[in-house]
Amino acid sequence: AGEVPDIALCALDFVAPLQSLARHDPVVAKNALVHLYRAVRQQRLEGAGADQLARLHAGVAALLTSRAGGTAFVGCLHELALTEDDTSGWLRPEDVGESAERTGTLHSAARLIERHIVAAAPAARPQKRARDLASAAASGGEREVRVLLMEIYRQLADEDVVRGLAAEVAGVTELRDALSAEARGDSLEALRLFQRASGSLGESGSASASEELELAQRGRRACLLRLGRWGELRAATEALVQPGGDGLGTWRESAHEPWVRMLLVSRAKEGAAGQGWRSWVEERA
Repeated sequence: AGEVPDIALCALDFVAPLQSLARHDPVVAKNALVHLYRAVRQQRLEGAGADQLARLHAGVAALLTSRAGGTAFVGCLHELALTEDDTSGWLRPEDVGESAERTGTLHSAARLIERHIVAAAPAARPQKRARDLASAAASGGEREVRVLLMEIYRQLADEDVVRGLAAEVAGVTELRDALSAEARGDSLEALRLFQRASGSLGESGSASASEELELAQRGRRACLLRLGRWGELRAATEALVQPGGDGLGTWRESAHEPWVRMLLVSRAKEGAAGQGWRSWVEERA
């Protein structure tokens, strides 16, 4: 058979081709990163310090908020987070939701947010189905987190889950019906119900009514966007992003950015046939 070649292979000879492949294949890159994370995680289980695990979690959270990468990268980060039993202490549901809407990784985001809700409920039992999370959410978890989960399932067109979550976050019948109508794609009916809910909730001064009023107004703006009613949308968003508008006060990216996008779209659409868009931009230049 001949003599065996006298060669020596170092670790770089294996890592370099894998590195090159990972740069050109998102699936390989995702699998490599998941295996690497699990290997580092295993070292933690074998006696590494807790600070190392905290740095590992902080790195995943920082990558998720960096808005870098596409669907494969964000899906990989979601999968890394799903390997942990509890992410409530180091991963914000808002960051998970934003990354999911930006890249379309809605299913993995829903799983992460469901885990957050269950972890926030001290006595909640593990649930078999996502629609059963409403009972767990009643005893723990923030309203905004449930609203975020509801929005993700609305985008997934799962009306049953949206209806169950709506029953938990909305105490007004019109608001629950509006959220259900929005989930099944009836934006015109949802808009009518959101407006009715806003009217009835505006008469109450309680803290819960104020939160539901914000949810109703948010739903109304989303319906106006889908229906292409640019004048009404412009009026609603222009008031919202002004300093002090709707009580938002100073600029907060997480709170204002979606409405700024709506404002720009409505202004551009409304002024497409005339000089309204140009004059509005020049006034603020």
